[in-house]
Amino acid sequence: RSVLPVVRSPNRSMERTLGQVFLTFNEETKRSLLPNEVTSMDTVKALFVRSFPHSLTMRWFDDPMKKVYILDRSTNVFYELEDLR
Repeated sequence: RSVLPVVRSPNRSMERTLGQVFLTFNEETKRSLLPNEVTSMDTVKALFVRSFPHSLTMRWFDDPMKKVYILDRSTNVFYELEDLR
């Protein structure tokens, strides 16, 4: 299994989460909490791997055909999530 990126706050007592997200893979949806920092697409991919450990690995995302989409709730349209580093 590939190593998952870890995001840590310098002061654990000050750590907060950004909010709740719902992750869907195939026909299954799971609830997850966003970490205090989302620094790259690897952080997002790690959320999926942690939520679906029996189905996904970080290597699974190496295939350029594998995409992550985000739902715009105001228009009910899915958009590909891009790494904006």
